Amino acid sequence: MPASSCRRLLVATTLGALLAGAAAWSAARAACDDPSPRCGFVLPESLAVPPAFGGVPVWSAHDCYGDAPGAPLADRFVVDRRVEGRWTRVPVRVRLPLGDEAVADWPAAERGNLVLVAPEGGFAPGGEYRVTRKDVADAPSTTQWLRVAAATPAADSASLLVGGRLEGPLVFPDVPGAGYPRYRAVARRLTLVLPPAWRPFASSLLVTTRVDGESWRPVLDACRRGVPPGTSVLGPLADVVFAPCGTLPQPPPDPRRAPEREPHALAPGTHLVEMRAWLPGTPLTLTARTVVTLDCP
Repeated sequence: MPASSCRRLLVATTLGALLAGAAAWSAARAACDDPSPRCGFVLPESLAVPPAFGGVPVWSAHDCYGDAPGAPLADRFVVDRRVEGRWTRVPVRVRLPLGDEAVADWPAAERGNLVLVAPEGGFAPGGEYRVTRKDVADAPSTTQWLRVAAATPAADSASLLVGGRLEGPLVFPDVPGAGYPRYRAVARRLTLVLPPAWRPFASSLLVTTRVDGESWRPVLDACRRGVPPGTSVLGPLADVVFAPCGTLPQPPPDPRRAPEREPHALAPGTHLVEMRAWLPGTPLTLTARTVVTLDCP
């Protein structure tokens, strides 16, 4: 897929700076500019996890390695546990969470490109582990470090913090073969607020957003190989919803371009928003819902 075909959605200058800062959006565009599959560990390099953690999420395993279908993914990973100050190799378990309820609303291709890597017997309370992805062509080995807490927090509820109303330009840059108009937009930033017992594990959670019962991932529409599902260009536990509020002055029509298309955005008005945090490989989720109004001036 040409890199330019990814550059479809960008909240520019004013709105982008208000929402997340130019650096975050630049990072998102950089991910789009890379035509290779999204590969490697999904979560940050070092994690604090509860014992119930089902496995380190790794994105696009077979696409990245060029393996034939059915090749044993466990051969691509190494798991070590620190025992009395020394690292000891332990058997590896790799599984695809295709049937997990928490990923049920992900597109099928994305569910199939997420694997969970763990020790064969699971993570021991109080243990320290490292999971290493072996070297492949043009990609050196990488390692995920984990410290396991003594206990898993009990089921609890989260809350959803909705930021103030933001306005700014929603810009669709020129894309060969696809024309996009320019819009004024109104947006609200969303932050999932965890209960105290879950806060140490914030970096270990994958978070998805639904709006009016439908999966909300505008970045996916902007770049199919953008940030992995369960993550956001705005950072952990954050997302943004927006609606166009009329067009801005348009450039002259270009006969070489396809007809202009509408952006993946919400209609102005009131919407039911749900954010759900999932501890990978387990049935443990935290969900928060609220009503968000995107009112145009």
